[in-house]
This record gives sequence, structure tokens and C-alpha cells, in this order.
Amino acid sequence: MVKSCGCAKSLKGESAKRKKWHKCSHAWVAKWRNSRDGNRLVQLTFPEDPAEGETAYKRAERCASLAEHENMCGRTATRERVRRLLAGIDDTLVSTSQGLTFGNWAEKVVKNKSIALRKASLMQYRSILRRTKVRFGSYELEEIDKEMIQGYIYDLTERERLSPYYVLGIYIFLAIVFKEAVLNEKINRTPCVDIALPKTEKQRFFIKPTLAELEVICEEVNPRYRVAVWLMHGLGLRIGEALGASQLDILGGGDTFRAQRQITQRGEIAPLKHREWGQFRDIPMTRFTHQKIQEHIEEFGVEEDGRLIRGVKSPLPSHDGLRDGIVRGLLQTELPPTMRPHDLRHAWVSDLLAGGVPITEVSRWTGHVHVTTTQRIYGHEVPSSLNQGRMFLEHRYESLVAGKDPAKVGFSWATPPSGDPEHGVPGLAA
Repeated sequence: MVKSCGCAKSLKGESAKRKKWHKCSHAWVAKWRNSRDGNRLVQLTFPEDPAEGETAYKRAERCASLAEHENMCGRTATRERVRRLLAGIDDTLVSTSQGLTFGNWAEKVVKNKSIALRKASLMQYRSILRRTKVRFGSYELEEIDKEMIQGYIYDLTERERLSPYYVLGIYIFLAIVFKEAVLNEKINRTPCVDIALPKTEKQRFFIKPTLAELEVICEEVNPRYRVAVWLMHGLGLRIGEALGASQLDILGGGDTFRAQRQITQRGEIAPLKHREWGQFRDIPMTRFTHQKIQEHIEEFGVEEDGRLIRGVKSPLPSHDGLRDGIVRGLLQTELPPTMRPHDLRHAWVSDLLAGGVPITEVSRWTGHVHVTTTQRIYGHEVPSSLNQGRMFLEHRYESLVAGKDPAKVGFSWATPPSGDPEHGVPGLAA
């Protein structure tokens, strides 16, 4: 699928061109060749049309998939035939997978694996299942090809700006579903082959927006949701936790926030990630963040149960509503295009660790199950202890030279060891 406009003419590489095409308003073009018709090139154009109820990109994607399927079945995919198939008025499309859709097969795979999975892993599988069914649920297994998988990964990374680790998790899920389909002879081969995935760096330096940039981001977010931006940046909350925040969670007159619930992507109130009802975590809160919460309450009030944020079209707020607004806001700033909504939380954690707060405390406030998770993601943000370690060892040797027990001699990090200015140990000067 391409665009025939000249918007991406000067760009090199499929990824850069595709990114530009998604931003411009010109029509998408689906192209294919018919092997039974002299390999003749055929194409259909899909302009944006709200009346269609589907984006031009999705219609072009579906068109390309149907044309390829027709060729695989030994039929000629003419323009007229593909148009009829897109309109759903042709019943000759028969799949060798006997009508088994991705949605039905994926649900069966998750059900079969649920016995061996831990509860947290099962919850993640079900969450990814719901997300992938939106894109592929109605497609038959054989209709889904490599190009569709690659386009989906691109959209998750570039358009929705999801974390590379989360995108990788979605791809692994898709690979498992199709591998099981091959093993059970539902399809001949998996489309999850040679897919370009986003790079997952073990450690990276996180982007920290300024106050002015945060204000710009908030301008693009629905006014009812704006307080969630300050909760993510000021308390390190995840999107669902920020949407589920309550006035009753404010403790100690405003110096502590108790996170104890989240709004799931399905639109349900649930316990925190990896936690049960009744479990919570207390997080230090600044006067600035408390003030933003109070300003929100004065303007919008609170729900009957004390929750701060009400949905726009339903009683509960939606993840997509907040995420899309933040992404629009990020595009209005000078921040790098790699920044994602979740980086607001990353910035909070990064600043705490850079300020010298013990990583064990930060890990507890963040809600990580294991401190090793915090260490793996943010370990490089912890200030180096080389100087402190060197100062203590100098004190240790000074005590030994003086014939004293280092454990019984007082030591302060703020007091440098005496003696030679270079080595710090008396009697060792050159």
C-alpha cells in the first residue's frame, strides 16, 4: 500500500515514507499483480470518507489482503471482484482454514494456555487478546499476511507510541497464536516471519519535559482529563492509575497520595497492576501536584465515589481518550518524536533516582513487584557511588595506620579524609 502524492518523494526508506503518508490527507492506493492475468498490475484508490465508517488506510489494507488471497486461491483479483469482496456481496471466498477467524482461534489458544500461566501473565495475555482482536478479530487466519502484521507493529510503535517492550509482547503473542495454528494444521505457514520490531534498549536516558511543555501537552488533552497528566508527571502513576485517582486518596493534608485502584482498558475499576483489592502504595506528593488536583476539583467536582475524572462519553474515562490527547500535545512541542505518554512516569522515577533517593524506596512508590525491575530500567540514573566508596576506604586505611578499629571510629560522608591531598592517607605521600 502506497500513496501516489509527492509528500514523501524526498524521503528515503519505507518507514519514513509510511510515517509521512499517515500524516498527509491524500488517498491510499492498494496495488497488486494477478499471476493468472500476465502478472498485470492492478490498483484501487481509497480516499478518506467518513461515510465509509472505516479509515482509508484500513480499507486499502483489507483490499490488498483480499487480492493476495484471491491469487493464492488461483482466482483473478480484478478490480470489480475485489470491490464486491470489500462490499461483502461475494460468497465465493473460501478459506482452507474453514472459516476459523483470528479472534476465535486466539481465544482458544489463551484458554488452553491459561492453566500453565501465572495470574499476572494470564491477565497480560487477555489484555493483548482484546487489543489484537480489534485489528484482526474478524479476519480468517489465512487472510492475515506478513504485510498486515508489519503494518500493525508500525501503527503500535509510530501512531500509538506504545512502549517497545509492550509492542514486543504483542508480537510474541501473535507469533504464539500463529505457531499454534501451524502446529494444529489450521494454516500452512505463519505470517510472523522477518518482522521489523522496535529496538528495546535495556537502558536509555529518559526525556524530561519542562513545565511550559507540559502546559502545551495539556492544551491538547480533554479538560476533564488534564489532571491525569499532572498525576502521571507528579506522582509517577500509570495511565490507568491516573484515571482512577480519587479525592479520598489524598492523605496528610496533601503531602501523600495513596494509589489503590486503576481504570482498565476495558473500562472497569480494578486493583492496581499485580495487586489485589486492599493493597495500595503511598507516594510522596508535592504542593504543586496537590494544587493541580484542587484546581480540577473546583472546576469539575468529583464523582459520587470520590473519583476525580469522569469519562467524556461514559461514566468511566478511557485510556485512548487520554493517550491520544497526550500524543497530540507531544506533536505540538519540540520534544523528540520518540517520546511516549508513559515517559511522563519515567521522568518522575528518573528525577527521584538522580536526586539520590534510595532505589528500594523509588521501586516501592513506583509499584514494581521486584526492585530488579527498577534496577533494570532505571539503574543508570542512580548517581555513581565511586566517590563515596573511595572516601570510606580512605577513612578505613587512615584508621588502620593509626592503629584504630575502623568500625569504632566515626565517619561522615561530608568530611573528607585527612593526610595527603592526593592519596588521603598519612605517610603515603611521594
